[in-house]
Amino acid sequence: MRGIGAGLAACALLGTALTGCTPTDAPTPLPAPTGVSVSINQDRLYIAKGEASIVIANAGSDAISLASVSYSTSSLTDAIAWSGQLRIPAGSKRSVTFAVPGTDCAGDPAETGTARIAFTTPAGATSADYAVDDPYGFLGRHQAAECFAQKLAATASVEITDVTTKTTDAGLVAVLTVTATVHGDQGIRLDSVKSTTLLQPAGGGWTWEPATTVEPGHTASVLLEAVPARCDLHAIAEDKVGTRFDTTAELLGEPAATGTLTLVASDAQRGALFDYVVAACGSPTP
Repeated sequence: MRGIGAGLAACALLGTALTGCTPTDAPTPLPAPTGVSVSINQDRLYIAKGEASIVIANAGSDAISLASVSYSTSSLTDAIAWSGQLRIPAGSKRSVTFAVPGTDCAGDPAETGTARIAFTTPAGATSADYAVDDPYGFLGRHQAAECFAQKLAATASVEITDVTTKTTDAGLVAVLTVTATVHGDQGIRLDSVKSTTLLQPAGGGWTWEPATTVEPGHTASVLLEAVPARCDLHAIAEDKVGTRFDTTAELLGEPAATGTLTLVASDAQRGALFDYVVAACGSPTP
């Protein structure tokens, strides 16, 4: 026993200088799959749900299996985390959908961040970090819209307050009432409202131009007369954003600001607009 103890003490003193005392080498980390790229996007199908997607593309020659995805960037207040099992065949891409976190208005939308992806392979688990591409500018667009909406909400409310119909010489027309109330110190101006996949201005073109200014302490309403943009079953059955109206507005005074807010029809208003499109189109084409 004394001999063994002396040998251990010698190893402790001499460390790795003695070949017989060298500790077992740590296992070499498994390499991450090659040909993987990552991007972020918000398809129009997810806009109304407040969701977006991390898209993982596999340009490699073998299928890969995802175990988890974590992503963060300075323009979003919280990190995104997903875990599960997702197989991506060679030459394919798959999406991980997430609820869009809150917006950090001080963040840099040009900083698209990094995603850490964990994989399962026949040899074991591995992970790697990937730069995230933002090919359609989702992060910047989302931050600009959310932060402008916050500024506007601090001084005014703007919403669709009514949906009715009327018959004109040109046929049945939907009438949307948009009401703006200024409760703060800055006036606002409603410049224009974009048409949607479902509705467009009754007078032609693709934009309503109310050009209405509302001063502090006042309320004003504008009427948007609309007709169907399309009369086919797909326009109605598959609509996801046809009752969301992007509106260009200005905050007047100091600090002045211009941006886009989205006027969203309530469920009841959305139903009324769908009923109108069906009535105005008669029998929609397949």
